[in-house]
Amino acid sequence: MEKKLLAMMTIVLMALVCTTFISCGDDDDDKTVKSPIVGTWVLSESGSDWSSTETIVFNSNGTGTLSLQGYATANKKRESYSYSQGFTYNILSERLLQVHFEVGQLYEKASDRIWAYSVSGNQLTINDGYDVGKDYSETYTKR
Repeated sequence: MEKKLLAMMTIVLMALVCTTFISCGDDDDDKTVKSPIVGTWVLSESGSDWSSTETIVFNSNGTGTLSLQGYATANKKRESYSYSQGFTYNILSERLLQVHFEVGQLYEKASDRIWAYSVSGNQLTINDGYDVGKDYSETYTKR
């Protein structure tokens, strides 16, 4: 009787140990974004009395930063500016991206945007949809 009890307890203990090792395996909670959009993208433009550089960073963890820097000249006075805003993003499809901005330097209230995008080589084109029905797109170069 004692040998049967010992054998039964050994079996139960082995089953418990096996279950513990199986349940502690590698979880699929990896939130890493695997997309060509991940990276640093820059758009620079200038005119005779202004200059602007827009930088968008898409991190592989679904966060990012939008930065604007530049200057404009009015009435012979040059005004410089520099803004930066963090955001989170979700890739909805191969062509659509959802971006969420919290309140910050660029947005006075939280804002969700849907951006159509495409990546070709080192070029990222984003249509941010400010003007519904109009094609308002910008092309960035990967840094």
